[in-house]
Amino acid sequence: MPAYDYRCEDCAELFEKRHPMAGPEYPVQCPVCQSGNVHKVLFCPAITVNWRDPRSSSDVSGLRPKYIPPAQGRPRETADDFGGV
Repeated sequence: MPAYDYRCEDCAELFEKRHPMAGPEYPVQCPVCQSGNVHKVLFCPAITVNWRDPRSSSDVSGLRPKYIPPAQGRPRETADDFGGV
């Protein structure tokens, strides 16, 4: 069962209740003042993405292989082939 966040309009208490997604709306009361004057609160989920920019100077050794073998029948390309360093 999912957990839903509610806020009481009378005492401003923020609380959580669990009930099934399917089916009728369940009556919810504030656990502090027992008021039925509550509404659901929607929060944005906290998502963390561990991503590193491959162009940065930080450790990128795990992002790309150090050596890519040449295709069969073709010589290995070097920076000189592209007018590079």
